[in-house]
Amino acid sequence: MDKRIVLAREDLKKTNYWMITLMISALTLIILSLTNVLTINSNNEHYIDFVHGYQTGLSFALFVFPCINLISNFFLAKNEVKLIEKYINDHDERKLFIADKVGGNFSFTFEIITMALVSVIAPLYSFDLLLGIVACIFIIIIIRGCLYLYYNHKY
Repeated sequence: MDKRIVLAREDLKKTNYWMITLMISALTLIILSLTNVLTINSNNEHYIDFVHGYQTGLSFALFVFPCINLISNFFLAKNEVKLIEKYINDHDERKLFIADKVGGNFSFTFEIITMALVSVIAPLYSFDLLLGIVACIFIIIIIRGCLYLYYNHKY
């Protein structure tokens, strides 16, 4: 077997483990949200509805995106040509350089997922805290997107 295929399958396996972990976390959040464990203590019904919708939507999104990734990885594992193309594309020096300039793929992903999970728990303490964390998430995404576009155009 070609060395690139073995390396690509190992990368795919690591990605699948992380996606399964994220799906389990999302399922836990969905269950907690549906059983009203993560409810906000407020008399304002609009706050309560917003928080419940936000928690449900975020938990559902954290579940759906890994599912899509796992399904695409399943079909990639069957086709060796596409698997090698994906491996070469993932380890392209130019893309790795741009990702390093922007802040790295792992740090960005970890930062956003951590803030998203914290934003699910934040309404237990304060609605303003939730709005602040959501604003931070959007600002980080906008800054990283602009940096990615800049460095992608420059290099």
